[in-house]
Amino acid sequence: MSSTCGVVVRRAKNEDLRRIVEIEGRSFKYPYSILVLTTLLNLYPEYFLVCEYCGEVIGYVVAVIDKDSS
Repeated sequence: MSSTCGVVVRRAKNEDLRRIVEIEGRSFKYPYSILVLTTLLNLYPEYFLVCEYCGEVIGYVVAVIDKDSS
């Protein structure tokens, strides 16, 4: 069995939110609250991804599709 680890991109889970909030707080002057991030995860789970390295969440991306925009 190999002890190497790599990068994995996957859908975010509720268990990831604590780490996502931590990253958000370190990354932005006005970070989203856990309530906003939880809402985004619940509304758009297919567009909320995390990046893991060696099993640790190191980043995330979230997107929203605006169907009313032209």
